[in-house]
Amino acid sequence: MALALVGLGQVSLDEEDLAGASALFAQSLSLSHELGDRHGLARALEGMAAVAAHGEPERAAQLAGAAAASRSAAAAPLSPTEGKLLDQRLGPVRAALGHQRSRDLVAEAKAMPLGEVVRLALTTGIHGSSLDAESAPAAHAQPILALTKRETEVLELISSGKSNTEIAGELVLSVRTVERHITNLYAKIGARNKADATAFAFRHHLS
Repeated sequence: MALALVGLGQVSLDEEDLAGASALFAQSLSLSHELGDRHGLARALEGMAAVAAHGEPERAAQLAGAAAASRSAAAAPLSPTEGKLLDQRLGPVRAALGHQRSRDLVAEAKAMPLGEVVRLALTTGIHGSSLDAESAPAAHAQPILALTKRETEVLELISSGKSNTEIAGELVLSVRTVERHITNLYAKIGARNKADATAFAFRHHLS
């Protein structure tokens, strides 16, 4: 499904439907993040970088760098055809930023932790509107009050890219208990998966 969503996103991108492409790539990214699929993450990030190249050159360069890091982690380099297409789509980024600035942003993004990469990708809406704490709807402020201390700790660890097993080890809990906390906090904050939870944590400065 994640791969199919990337394919549909590419079609939307070719048709210059940037909002549609962004939404499809974001869905693919969420699924790949949930599965721990670094190759899938790279594909989605490359698509989002291509969308961001239309008006957000710095963000596009960062997403491209994060995608490169994910490909490296997955030992899944771009094919010559994929590389040529990506270079074409990111051409406006290098033109806008200059070679050195582009390289610097790519290098910075390659060093980002996975949780920060996902936040970078998902905290800008499909029309380019930032979802920071000030611009987020006021309705988002209330659910955080309903989280228990333990649920907040679990949310913070989710946003840092930890797996359920790693969270259990850090909090000295069973994996089943961690899963129960995750189910409860998802219901409270309206999250469907770890990517949604990470974005929520970022908006509320919990990461």
